[in-house]
Amino acid sequence: MNLLFHALGILLVFLLHADTLSESASTKDPCKLHRGSCADQAKDIKAISEKAAEKNQPEEILDPQIVPSLKEWSELELVERGKALIKGYQELTRVHGLSYSPQVLTCKAYNESTFDLRAKASSSSASGLAQTTKSTCRDLFTRGDWFSSKVAGFEQIKNGATYYAKMKSFPLAQMEIGLAILHQKFEESNPKNLKTALKRYRGDDDPTINETYAKRILNCEKCLIGSSAVTIECLNKAKPPQESK
Repeated sequence: MNLLFHALGILLVFLLHADTLSESASTKDPCKLHRGSCADQAKDIKAISEKAAEKNQPEEILDPQIVPSLKEWSELELVERGKALIKGYQELTRVHGLSYSPQVLTCKAYNESTFDLRAKASSSSASGLAQTTKSTCRDLFTRGDWFSSKVAGFEQIKNGATYYAKMKSFPLAQMEIGLAILHQKFEESNPKNLKTALKRYRGDDDPTINETYAKRILNCEKCLIGSSAVTIECLNKAKPPQESK
């Protein structure tokens, strides 16, 4: 019996000591009783807060004046227009998170309109730098769930007809819509590559015409990247010889 009481006494002392150690650890870092140290939990909370802040940041909207205005455009030489387009496409691809080279987009614009903001097709509604049609613009806003304009003054537009009507006075908007339609074609391409997207953008019933269109633009892009400058010689690769300037 004495032995039993002695054993119980030892057990009671052990339990009291363990409780004291637990209280001591809790006093030093009470967070450890939950999950990790206070410092670890603080880092977790900070990381979560930073991610939430990133998601809640307002989207970047571009000032249309990063490229020359409609009035200024007519006073520029072709090479100066090409330089302005490359600068504008750099910003547009950046804010839209797209990876197309500014050179390929500039070559496409040269093929479509020879950098003429007022270019207008005689047999369709195709107009502007990218020769955007009203129906294609409408279609983008219907099927392109990813697209939301990043050009100031256009960011609230939710239908293609309104964008199409307003873009005629804004070079940057004409550039953006051409980029957006090309990307939509890319997303719908099979196989999903730039050449196929360009052929779909041309959209002729004759596949040979589409193939030539894509090939000329890609050759122009290669030339511009290789020369590190905008030259008439490179731009002319985007067009058939009789249309080159």
